[in-house]
Amino acid sequence: FDHTILSGHPLVQALPETVHVAHSRWNEVRRADLEASGYDILTEAAGAGVDLFIKQSRNLLVFHQGHPEYDAGTLFREYRRDIQRFLDRTSETYPQAPKNYFEEAEIDLLHGFRERAFAHRDEALLGDLPVTRRATNDNEAVSPMAGVYRAWLLRIATKGKLTVVPRPAPLPRFGGIHP
Repeated sequence: FDHTILSGHPLVQALPETVHVAHSRWNEVRRADLEASGYDILTEAAGAGVDLFIKQSRNLLVFHQGHPEYDAGTLFREYRRDIQRFLDRTSETYPQAPKNYFEEAEIDLLHGFRERAFAHRDEALLGDLPVTRRATNDNEAVSPMAGVYRAWLLRIATKGKLTVVPRPAPLPRFGGIHP
């Protein structure tokens, strides 16, 4: 999902205007509830909601709803795992494909596989799951969110005296995908 930077907070100052962050499960934390409890919202996405939020306590507390640590293949591997659980009857629910992840042609292949899975529910069918380029891509770019952790660690190391640093040149899209 494309997350928009909502704050000029030093933790997000070095980020590009839009950050791509994967979400693997729907887990809503409502913005109004967070703000009413004293949290500052730093990033948010249409369709995914609040992602990065903070609260100053004794220490600065930093929270993510998404998964900035995911590589380009992580969502595919989770999706494959959940399909396997359906095929081996560990789960009675066939998983939905991750939003904003697969290309249209890949979605068509995966829909065809889903129909086969319902018609012939057997774990051996998993070997026929269409493999996408994301499942085998080992050349991953560093997530722009690494800058958030860098700024947070700098803040800890300097005992909270975080200074504003100039915004660097935009980083390449995380793994060339749109999680």
